[in-house]
Amino acid sequence: IFGFLKIKRLIMIDDYREIQQFLFVCKKLKVFSIAYQHSRFSKYRVSLKYLTFDKYIVWNNYFKRKLIKINRYYKGKIVINNFRNFKAINESVNYSKLNIAKIIYFADDKLDFKIIEKCLYKIISLDNFELIIKLKSNSLSNFQLIEFSRKNRLKLLTDISMKDLVKKNKPDIFLAAHSNVLIESSLYNCTPVLLKSNNDYSFDLIKEKLVFSLNHRDN
Repeated sequence: IFGFLKIKRLIMIDDYREIQQFLFVCKKLKVFSIAYQHSRFSKYRVSLKYLTFDKYIVWNNYFKRKLIKINRYYKGKIVINNFRNFKAINESVNYSKLNIAKIIYFADDKLDFKIIEKCLYKIISLDNFELIIKLKSNSLSNFQLIEFSRKNRLKLLTDISMKDLVKKNKPDIFLAAHSNVLIESSLYNCTPVLLKSNNDYSFDLIKEKLVFSLNHRDN
């Protein structure tokens, strides 16, 4: 198809499931390839380790370093657009001084709901915290969270933009296990708390001090 259409340049979102198939064709047909960062990089993005794009547009310097660490052949091929200027988290806020601190839990896929449930029950048992649940589109975990919210009379959010979510609910804390909102929290002046599960997919964020962490066994 690329040969028939005489394609000379490919610009694509970095869909990790498809990267190497497209890059193989581009290299074979000498098509100039450009990728735009869609999600954060981690050691589990194994499709980034092989053939490279000619140019890769990333969100900021932090992700430039992450990408080169995964694949050193990206040196000299990265463009930074500073779309998201994330900041490291240095100290926590003393929420005991607030009348009510609002926590928004952003639902994640492929988690043990029993672990999530234990953590959420601990949160709603606290007097000065209000828990709000943000569902994920087309997620199987939504059914369990909907039932949990109904049983505990919690507010549920569905299809809403981040801008409207923050404007209407004025949250203080973002809680999630894998969601990109954890590293976007500094854009909204919210404290990011990573809910630790059995999956270490996002534990690098703790090591790099971009988030605080919470275990369901914690006090």
